[in-house]
Amino acid sequence: MDLSNNRLCCGGCFKKTAYDVKFQGKWLRLKKTVDPELILWENFAVTRKSKCARKILFGFAMLLLLAACFYSVFLFERAIYDEE
Repeated sequence: MDLSNNRLCCGGCFKKTAYDVKFQGKWLRLKKTVDPELILWENFAVTRKSKCARKILFGFAMLLLLAACFYSVFLFERAIYDEE
């Protein structure tokens, strides 16, 4: 399904903004860029695969930590109940 002509389907009734530009016969939507000093250039070379692996590892570590906290609370409650 080709969506490249979706701007022409309404007969041009929508006004083009200053950020809509035609380049080599196709409409481009431009966005304002971030200032270069705000970019973390150290993270620029990190691949998408590496980012995904880090997120999965972090999520797994947080689930493990959460389970350990629940288990410790369960053990403390059980110890208090056994003392009574």
